Amino acid sequence: MSKTTTRLIKIIKKHASEEKSYFEAQKLIAKGADVRTPLSNGYSMIQYVTEEEARLRQPTPVKAENCRRIIKLLKDRASELLSELVLSNNGKLDEMRLLVKLKASCYQQQVYGPLGLLGKLLNQSENHVRLDVVRFLVETDEEAKFALMKEDDQHQTCLSLSLNNPKSSVQVSNYIQEQLNLLFNKIASTHSEMDAKELAQWICRGADPKATDEDQNTVLLNAVRANNVDLVRALIANGCNAMHKNKDDKTSFDIAKNEPLRNAQLLAILSEQIVNNKLKQLICAEKSSLKKEEVLKCLEEGANINGRFDNNDSFLHYLIAHDGTQEMIAAFVNEFNADILATNNAGLRPIELCILHDKNPYNVLGTFLKLPRVSTDTFFNNVSQKSIYQYAIEQDLKDSADTIKTELNARLWACVTSANTDDKRNQSVLSEAKKLIDYGAQINDRHDIDGEYKGWSVFHVACKTTMKSFVECLVRDMKADCAFPNSHEDYPISIAAEYGQLEIVQFLRECRGVQINVFNKKRDTPLHLAAKNHHYRIVRYLILWGADEEARNSSKETPLVSAQMSETKTEQDKIEKDKIISFLRNLTFPEDDNMREEAIQPTKSTPDLDTCELLSHIDVHEIQPSARDDQTKTGNTILKLFNLGSNRKLHVAAKNGNVSMARQAMKDGADICYRQNQRSLYEVAQDAAAVYACKAQLNSTNNNDRRKLCAMALGCQQISDDILQHAQTQLEESIKQSNFALFL
Repeated sequence: MSKTTTRLIKIIKKHASEEKSYFEAQKLIAKGADVRTPLSNGYSMIQYVTEEEARLRQPTPVKAENCRRIIKLLKDRASELLSELVLSNNGKLDEMRLLVKLKASCYQQQVYGPLGLLGKLLNQSENHVRLDVVRFLVETDEEAKFALMKEDDQHQTCLSLSLNNPKSSVQVSNYIQEQLNLLFNKIASTHSEMDAKELAQWICRGADPKATDEDQNTVLLNAVRANNVDLVRALIANGCNAMHKNKDDKTSFDIAKNEPLRNAQLLAILSEQIVNNKLKQLICAEKSSLKKEEVLKCLEEGANINGRFDNNDSFLHYLIAHDGTQEMIAAFVNEFNADILATNNAGLRPIELCILHDKNPYNVLGTFLKLPRVSTDTFFNNVSQKSIYQYAIEQDLKDSADTIKTELNARLWACVTSANTDDKRNQSVLSEAKKLIDYGAQINDRHDIDGEYKGWSVFHVACKTTMKSFVECLVRDMKADCAFPNSHEDYPISIAAEYGQLEIVQFLRECRGVQINVFNKKRDTPLHLAAKNHHYRIVRYLILWGADEEARNSSKETPLVSAQMSETKTEQDKIEKDKIISFLRNLTFPEDDNMREEAIQPTKSTPDLDTCELLSHIDVHEIQPSARDDQTKTGNTILKLFNLGSNRKLHVAAKNGNVSMARQAMKDGADICYRQNQRSLYEVAQDAAAVYACKAQLNSTNNNDRRKLCAMALGCQQISDDILQHAQTQLEESIKQSNFALFL
């Protein structure tokens, strides 16, 4: 006996209840003290301390607690020694039994995880796995036995480890399977409250529902004998055969029927399963020849269309897996009300089975996807957390994936093309569109059905029919390509310009990759399209940002000529057309000196042509800053101090034609009625525009400077229009609020 062991025995016998003894014993064990050595009276160390703890438990609880700490230390050391023996493959079963008597654990979950020491043994590759050692671990410790039913973080079980380990044998795997089946067969007594989900997990981990005990009873028969309705229902849903007969030649229905106290609910479940089994056999036998009349007859006899059997499959699963036709699948769902979201033990719904089993030309899958009850959410599996499009790709089923993508794109088209200028309604459209794109729809897909929009993407349609906030969301959240042309080579900015969507044009111009002078198959630029469709403000905006007013389309027309040759349908179109023609003519500088001198003669501005006439009947200079709001009269001094910086910024911007600076100033609270040197901001912008236009037409001005001056003139004109538009908004607010002072 070593000195460390002798000292450990002394501590155990004389000082086990003292607080410091735990740390001393821990050090001695670490130095090699052997916990297996018996005391002089034949007691083991742990047996002696256990009796000491029981003696001290009532009179001195603190000392009893110190004993319990020593007991745990001895148990842990015995478990360590057992692990070493098991993993060394030396087969010393007598020594293992001794350690178990010393309270060594055969499970050791805290050390080795949910599969315990047995899982560690089956997962090692150094030594062959001995059947006698496996048998010892399973049959010695009930906790170790239930490790057979558990799963680790890698979804491995003891059975799967044994089957996949070349160091394990068929005998070991068969033994584990037998023990697993025995445990499963007895769950009616050991796990009476088990639900269907937990039961399915046991089956997925290798338990066989068909396995029988010594009386040829399956787990279902034992559950019926235990009168456990919930367990019977769960077992039937997981494939247990209600028609199996035990050694007394009785089925589960016979047993339930012959019980002294009949359970009507149990009998109903078993009766239904008998008819369900008939429908199952019918589907299996008839396959693609199955008729609706045959199914309907079984349903009239009491079969449940959403009943479950092997692998928790529904009849819809079973029909798809047995070559069911598209007509029968449609009938199951539309007429017989089969559950399209039923999920089996593998986490697969009927739609995933369609992906796996359907063959070219994928009529069954195509039919399933178009069923009325297949909503957008059906395209996503909540169990696997994958879309069916992703699932098809992972299964390397490209054709199925393409079929799904086509349906998703069609749904996205129907969704986005239903949007309009109602921002509140569009929120639900955007939510639906985002789901479809997340599930695999392609926002840049070109619509290939004949009609007005053939060759367009949903983004092109949105640029025509919706509003800036909607288009912005498609770009920001759904990654729509702002520079993607349709089949006619019309770009989104071209379509927005053609259909008068100024705010969308402004937004797109700022997007990456968007060019302002792109052209379509007819070589029309956005400026051509805006000009010929009478969108005056868009024409000016495009020119301001560098649109080429001299670009020619395939008919050799400039935007000016396109505008001149365009037809008008309304009086407003005629006014807009005249504005555009006048505006574009002013950008053209004649080469002849006499004509140039004539061109630079100042002309009086015409309100109908050169302004937006939003407030043509109001003299802006008469609006006094102090009359903006009755509620702010007492705080005018504070308001003026607060707005002083933004007012000056707006004045500078109006004078220099800096549109972005002017808009930011107004956003920051600049007062559009602010006056400097008795001149309103509107007057400053108008006068500056006239000055820059005149300078641009001087003989001494070179081409580069002329273009800059034209841009500044346009900027000033844009600012004056913005001021008028802002005034219009305030006017409408004053009318709504009955605010007479603000109205004036």
